[in-house]
Amino acid sequence: MNSGLEDKLFLEKRNINKHLIVLSLDELFSQNKLIAKLANLPPFLSSELFDPTVIMINQIMFTFYRNYIYAAELVTNETWFWSLNNFFFSQRSLKYDYKNYVALMFFEEFGLRLLNLARVVLCYGFVSLVTGMSIRLIVKCSVLVAFGMMRLEE
Repeated sequence: MNSGLEDKLFLEKRNINKHLIVLSLDELFSQNKLIAKLANLPPFLSSELFDPTVIMINQIMFTFYRNYIYAAELVTNETWFWSLNNFFFSQRSLKYDYKNYVALMFFEEFGLRLLNLARVVLCYGFVSLVTGMSIRLIVKCSVLVAFGMMRLEE
């Protein structure tokens, strides 16, 4: 009987706000024709290609972008959690991440892209080096195998 009161005290003590968000699939389908077509596929195809829960979780995630969120889907018991730190590298913003300093944003974004380019070039070089060494080893070993086979034929 007291579980509701205990729940409320637990949330208040930890400064947690609880919100119930009800999203309608009908509203989602009426706004996007592609999603409506995907929803009308036969069940064996639509279950593999289309999951409306993913679309709804994405809407919640980007609506409450700078908050700590724990979401639970009650039918399948799936849960999701994300926080401010999950978006830093993929969704940086001028207001939150750069404190409205345009010059800082420009230089940091340019620097990060240069670092990414350097990382890609180094990875490509490493893969090329491993491939070249492997081919060289295979060629050297094939000579030994060929001479061994010729020796056996004599």
